[in-house]
Amino acid sequence: SDAARRKFARSCINRYIRGNYPGIDRAAPRVFDGIDLDWEVPQGEVARHNFTLLAREFRRQLGAIDRRLLLTAAIGVDRGQTRHFELLTVSKELNWVNLMGYQLGGAWSPVTQFQAPLLKSPNVPEGSPTAAQGVAMFLHRGVPKRKLVLGLPFFGKAYANVSPGTTAGIGRPFSGMLAGTTGGNMHYHDILDRFGGLPVHHDTRAAQAWIYDPVGRTTVVFDDPDSVSRKMAFVRRL
Repeated sequence: SDAARRKFARSCINRYIRGNYPGIDRAAPRVFDGIDLDWEVPQGEVARHNFTLLAREFRRQLGAIDRRLLLTAAIGVDRGQTRHFELLTVSKELNWVNLMGYQLGGAWSPVTQFQAPLLKSPNVPEGSPTAAQGVAMFLHRGVPKRKLVLGLPFFGKAYANVSPGTTAGIGRPFSGMLAGTTGGNMHYHDILDRFGGLPVHHDTRAAQAWIYDPVGRTTVVFDDPDSVSRKMAFVRRL
């Protein structure tokens, strides 16, 4: 409802912009530059429009304090997610959109695949989304190029019980994600600490790296300096 949106926005702004934090005896204003919305994902037409109205209310209240305060939103690049947003309309309320160019592969995937592929490659199953497709979709829907920020993962996905094959563990059947992780998520430095002695493979089209541990039958996909450089080259070409 309008009243609930006003209350929610006011509550967030009171804490993160005005700086009225619980347990602190005095205000600490402007620690943050603005608000980022991360609604994953609105379900149904009513929620779809409510996200736009929520962004509009945040923009109104932020602007009443300082028009320089930022309002951004994190939105996935998968077509299955973007259809839940009024992209063109809501982008008018935002300073920019943080494109979630990751989480495109994981425990739900049919085989070990990249979680943040830039372009299609032979190692990406047919029909799998890519970051470049997502960028093109936002542009096609009318979102200005200047309002798009391509997000990269500083974490990888570790697949467990990977079936042996001749592709160094990529595009292979697997069973579950690596034990001791949450959904197979591993920080970049943890990947290097645990698997750093193994060869690092690169897919130049997907702009992704991966490591295969044949003893532990584990495949870890991630971004490294080479893949980040390739993705930034793509961004600069836009």
